[in-house]
Amino acid sequence: MGRETATLALQQLNQTLESQVEARTADLQQANGQLQQALAERQMLVALIENSTDFIATATPEGTMTYLNRDGRRMVGLDDTADITSHTIADFHFPEDWPQITRTVLPPLRRGETWQGEVRLRHLHTGVAIPMFHSAFAIHDPHTGKPMAFAGILRDITKLKQQETQLRQLSERLTLALQSGRFGIWEYDITQNRLIWDDRMCELYGIKPQDFGGTLVDWEQRVHPDDLALAQAVSDQAVRQERPYDTEFRVVHPSGEVRHIKAYAFHEWNSEGEVIRAVGVNFDITDRKRAEAALQESETRYRRLMEGASDAILMADQGGYILDVNQQGLALLGYDREELLGMPMAQIHAPETLASAKTNFATLIRQGSHPPRPDIVLCKDGRQVPVEISATLIEINGRWVAQGIFRDISERQRVEQEMQRLRERLQFLLSASPAVIYTCQPTGDFSCTFISENIQRVL
Repeated sequence: MGRETATLALQQLNQTLESQVEARTADLQQANGQLQQALAERQMLVALIENSTDFIATATPEGTMTYLNRDGRRMVGLDDTADITSHTIADFHFPEDWPQITRTVLPPLRRGETWQGEVRLRHLHTGVAIPMFHSAFAIHDPHTGKPMAFAGILRDITKLKQQETQLRQLSERLTLALQSGRFGIWEYDITQNRLIWDDRMCELYGIKPQDFGGTLVDWEQRVHPDDLALAQAVSDQAVRQERPYDTEFRVVHPSGEVRHIKAYAFHEWNSEGEVIRAVGVNFDITDRKRAEAALQESETRYRRLMEGASDAILMADQGGYILDVNQQGLALLGYDREELLGMPMAQIHAPETLASAKTNFATLIRQGSHPPRPDIVLCKDGRQVPVEISATLIEINGRWVAQGIFRDISERQRVEQEMQRLRERLQFLLSASPAVIYTCQPTGDFSCTFISENIQRVL
């Protein structure tokens, strides 16, 4: 009986041991699987870190480097065989930057916290500065919870810095352009009916910023009543994308002063094609408008003087092509205005005087003027008319043009020829007359002013 009991106990013990062995084997298999998975994950993590384009490093709390990935080495000029543990964190920073780093970056890490910000790394061989965005954190001891290492992930932001520099330069140029051009900037949120003006916009409309209500009505109330409908129509057309927002209108200041405004804007649409925002600029063009009005008045006066002149007046560019002509010029030459405009000046000169006319025109361009000179113009019907031409260079709208005054001297020449014939006939009669003919002053010493030539025969 005791033997059976012992045998039974031995069997139970054996079964228990087998169960424990099976359980232990299962635990070992599970632990091995977990270990293999951890190793695989570690290899993946190492591969990820090694193939990262960021600078990834670890160091002891004392600052001795313990790891640096491949691209990190490349950034600071280390090859893959270099012993990273022979370097400290400070080696990769500029001496002048290190005090700031010790004050701002290291203290949070020693407290087990994280730190983010911008730093400069130093290339060990070239000394070139590399701007980086730095994310630093502490790795804690799992048993004590205290920092056992520092880690950092730094991203090269050189291109970002270059873009920021370009953006800053563009912003500075834009600011300078706005200030020098005295532009006012506005923005209209259509969904909220909210209009935003900067201080210059308020100045353009003659109001103080605190007097601006921030709605479209504030703008409409300040536009000249005669210009409001057109200004609104242009805005509506721009919203419908029928034309750009490019317009001019007048505004009335609270003082009653009227100013001229030039306005540009662009619109922003949502995905449904609805306008949600407009941004634009205004600037004062009152002086330009006054100058244009003065120029128009001057041109009107000039046209009246030109058309009222008794002589023919022709305008030509410096290439010798006719730009304008008055009515007397049309009457002299027999052309219509459309025929003369754009015609070379050489075409209205007679062949026998063309060479001298070209010389005179070249002198005019070189010297700015030439005194009256005789010439012959060739009319449309082939007639040749003697003229006296005086010319000068004048500036019109910033452009130098030649102005020629053509005086018809055919009647003067006819009168001169007739007087010459009369003088010759008179001389003949005086020479043939036996009497002495003279003229003298009617008072004073009665000195002679003329004595006929036959006095020699008498004396």
